[in-house]
Amino acid sequence: MRERAIRALREGEAREDVWFVTTPHEYQRYLHQLIAFEINTFEAVSRHIAEFSSMPWEFHWDMACQIRDELSHLEMWLERSHMRTVTLGLDPLSTHEFAVCRGHGLLGRLALLERLIEASALDALVLSRCFWEMRHDRVMVGYIDRVQSDEICHVRQGNKWLRRLCRDDEQILSLVEKIRGGVS
Repeated sequence: MRERAIRALREGEAREDVWFVTTPHEYQRYLHQLIAFEINTFEAVSRHIAEFSSMPWEFHWDMACQIRDELSHLEMWLERSHMRTVTLGLDPLSTHEFAVCRGHGLLGRLALLERLIEASALDALVLSRCFWEMRHDRVMVGYIDRVQSDEICHVRQGNKWLRRLCRDDEQILSLVEKIRGGVS
């Protein structure tokens, strides 16, 4: 299904009425969701630093770099929302990242946030990029390209720390290698 949708978008065969952003209100909700995602991810990664203070300095540096990226993404989406006169606060905030991370140790959080959520975002970004290309919106395509590049780095960081933290557990280590999603 995913590959068919991407192919249809790239070949110009997709009908716009099947996409989730067809009205100004849907566009506002779309930007609001992007903004909420960045804020929630920023908080979740900040909590990695605060709640796992005994981790090595390099871990804190990697997480701080991810926070910087999330803030940069937030700035882009906020800029875009102001260009389109989007009013924030009309749609509920997502608490998905908090629900995913709550009650898990560092391994679980890294696996869920950096590997599952960030890696899943890569698929969504491919579809979004095709959608905005079809609409000839170069600004959104540029923003999505930037976010996609950063998300690849976040997945790599998650893989790196999962490997380090699981180096004595062959079973988990083999799972990390098996599901790395094409990102080292």
